[in-house]
Amino acid sequence: ISSYIDKIGSLAFNGCKNLKWVEFASVSALCHITFHSQESNPLYYFHHIYVNGNNKEITEIDVPEDIEDISSYAFINCEAITKVTISSSVRHIGKGAFQGCNNIYTVDYPSSDALTSISYADSYSSPMRNATIVTAQGIDQSAITINRNVESNIFYGAKWLERVVLTDGVRTIGSSAFRECSN
Repeated sequence: ISSYIDKIGSLAFNGCKNLKWVEFASVSALCHITFHSQESNPLYYFHHIYVNGNNKEITEIDVPEDIEDISSYAFINCEAITKVTISSSVRHIGKGAFQGCNNIYTVDYPSSDALTSISYADSYSSPMRNATIVTAQGIDQSAITINRNVESNIFYGAKWLERVVLTDGVRTIGSSAFRECSN
């Protein structure tokens, strides 16, 4: 799928259960595509990411600095993703962007502040949901201090989160913000 594609209509790949290969121009190009539904993204059925003529499946996602918004359903069902590195430019992650990415082990953010400054469209937007380890520039974030309002869904399902301190700067906590945090 070329870098010139910026929208894929609703149900465009619906029922394409026998796809054998899907290749995107780059991770950046994939993040920029507007998918109108889950079935708009061929990854809904073909759970592997290949980019730019590389015959090796991508297992680590480094979100490029040119990305402010990761589109809805961008990485849906990509079972091979084990690590996600979020760039400092990311401000929003769309609906279901990491839905079905159940093998993410590590997510690295550019700073501890970035963990709480990104808005997540729903409970399947955050790569942190299935992660085992979340870091900020390589530093473990299992114990965090939050100085700002807590967005909805931000730590939904965060089994890595062990301790949270909410400072006086926190006035609101959004829906499902800490839902299903098992620790």
